[in-house]
Amino acid sequence: MQIEGARRDRLASLLTGEQILFVSIPADQSMGQAWYALAALASGRGVVFSGSSTEVGGWEECGTMNVEFLAPSPPLGEWAVQTELDGFVIQSVFVLVVDDAQWQIEAGLAIFAEDGRQLLFVAGDIPGAFSMMMPNGQGELRPQFPWQDYRRTVIDAT
Repeated sequence: MQIEGARRDRLASLLTGEQILFVSIPADQSMGQAWYALAALASGRGVVFSGSSTEVGGWEECGTMNVEFLAPSPPLGEWAVQTELDGFVIQSVFVLVVDDAQWQIEAGLAIFAEDGRQLLFVAGDIPGAFSMMMPNGQGELRPQFPWQDYRRTVIDAT
């Protein structure tokens, strides 16, 4: 997982307590196959989620996620498809990891609200794409690996 605008070990602490007002994606993308998503925070900052394809050996590639902190949040412009998240105050953030015989792949993020709802971003099976599931069940997860192979792990400095 690549993070811009913050140190890796600060990702969870920067998001915890923040309220996500809405998540937007470009009009020509879907929640089942996206390349960018913008989460607008009540603090005025924005967080952009994007997918990557990372070579892990030979011809094999695995999907990973990118997180970029922006201050202030950019104007919506092409971010036309917007899903409002009523009262989504972040309580915890986890990296979704898949363990392979040779690699450990950070292939997604799970963001939990104080009321137990969750927002999921998972790298997809198309290079550079990801899918997402909103707290209200809107969206479509198309993970690269079988869902049961993912595990949540806390974000640390590794």
